[in-house]
Amino acid sequence: MYVRLVYRSRGNYYESGGAGFGSGIGLVSDSTGRAVCVPSEGKGCLTPYPQPPSGAASVVDVRATAQSAVASLGVPAPAIRLAPEPANNQWGALAVGLPIWVWVDDPGSVGTSTSQDGIDISLNAARSSVTFDWGDGTSSVCTQMLERPAGTDPLAASPACGHAYLKAGDFTITATAAWNVGWQALGQQGQVDLSSSATYELPIREFVTVVIG
Repeated sequence: MYVRLVYRSRGNYYESGGAGFGSGIGLVSDSTGRAVCVPSEGKGCLTPYPQPPSGAASVVDVRATAQSAVASLGVPAPAIRLAPEPANNQWGALAVGLPIWVWVDDPGSVGTSTSQDGIDISLNAARSSVTFDWGDGTSSVCTQMLERPAGTDPLAASPACGHAYLKAGDFTITATAAWNVGWQALGQQGQVDLSSSATYELPIREFVTVVIG
């Protein structure tokens, strides 16, 4: 006894399970409606149907299944870094008008494999950009970011990604990382966009120089 599992792909239905077949067998779909062979499996061919064959226990849409797997993929939230770092001064704040260099750690690509609805799915995610909402009504989209080198002029602005506040206040920086996730499953492939975000609380103060004597 076996379960007849049917995959829906590009308008046709493909049956696996049963004599000579195993659940989750790969397929290469074809719009002509002809039988589809998977030589690497060594288990014969899958036959496409314009409608689900009778007795099918379930119908699995390969693309929808892959996209569901992508949605469950955890991509790292951006770790926000600033220079100068407000925690390094006695006020725990930065000054109005001071150029702030901003960057996030580079997580590299994120790759994994998973199985869902009997389908083996390969996922690979890469970060494409980070959008910074500065909390003052402005924002920046950064595709490149640079850590501020030691000894840099404190009044020098970042050539890649940064900001300067024009008034004092307590601001929340929100960084939203955009990820492109590629998937491959049963001879098909596609791409889905994901995002992750993090916040940073930043006090900005107006500092006044007082000369005594």
